[in-house]
Amino acid sequence: MNHLLEKEPDEKDTKLETDLSFWTTQNKMKSFIVSLFSLFLFLVPVPYQNQWTIGIGIIAEALQTVFENYLPPFMTLILVLSLIGSVITNLVYGISTDGLYALNL
Repeated sequence: MNHLLEKEPDEKDTKLETDLSFWTTQNKMKSFIVSLFSLFLFLVPVPYQNQWTIGIGIIAEALQTVFENYLPPFMTLILVLSLIGSVITNLVYGISTDGLYALNL
């Protein structure tokens, strides 16, 4: 039974595992800088208006202030589009008894 689960590696799989040419010094530095920026943005607390918050919280608050009047209609539109998409998907594909979608044309 185990031999059915194991597959022989083909040339493409072997090449992907051994091809490290993508990781040049420049690409490593790009990755490091983005990771460092994300670390500060999402994890490092900063003082802001007499309280501690994270960088993304400051950005979210600023965007909320700028788009305050547009948020309720925008979120309503997203909700309605999600509803329409769900109904269309259910009508086109249907739901099988095991919970997976099965083509129902």
